[in-house]
Amino acid sequence: MNGCKEPHKAYGYCAAHLEQWETTGRAPDATGPAPVTYASEEQRRDAHNKRQRELFEAGRRRRRAAA
Repeated sequence: MNGCKEPHKAYGYCAAHLEQWETTGRAPDATGPAPVTYASEEQRRDAHNKRQRELFEAGRRRRRAAA
């Protein structure tokens, strides 16, 4: 990620930015606005689960296309 000096962990993000992306459902941007905050833990969890499903389906589509 631009502006971050930490070592890469996955998807081009360091561990902290990867967690931010997974918990907020938004790609982190070191120069952009603050991450999304949620009114409740349930909303945060729902957003996280939605993003995990999207990532799973994207991987499934890539694997099918490669086969």
